[in-house]
Amino acid sequence: MLDLTAGHALQIEALDKISFFYMRNYKHSFAFLSDELTQELPSVKILGLDQVMSYILRDCEGGVEVLDWSARRCFTRTVEDFDGNEDWEWLMRYHDLGEWAW
Repeated sequence: MLDLTAGHALQIEALDKISFFYMRNYKHSFAFLSDELTQELPSVKILGLDQVMSYILRDCEGGVEVLDWSARRCFTRTVEDFDGNEDWEWLMRYHDLGEWAW
């Protein structure tokens, strides 16, 4: 269980099967959860928190590397940016990730 804010919790069944995860909150930033989510979601490949999208790379020894997308990629994202997964791109197609300075 992930404790998001005082009095609220996120409970997800089958955490080991989630490979794409996006969460946005207009009142509080969830960017601080990046490390916790990469541990709680062992199969996640793409993680989105508020206006930040990241690739999650894992090595065979359990190490995790988080590679944030560039502002340009967040703004012009395509199916290829989502590891070729059309469903993930469709889920994010109409989400505004904010105004970016190029």
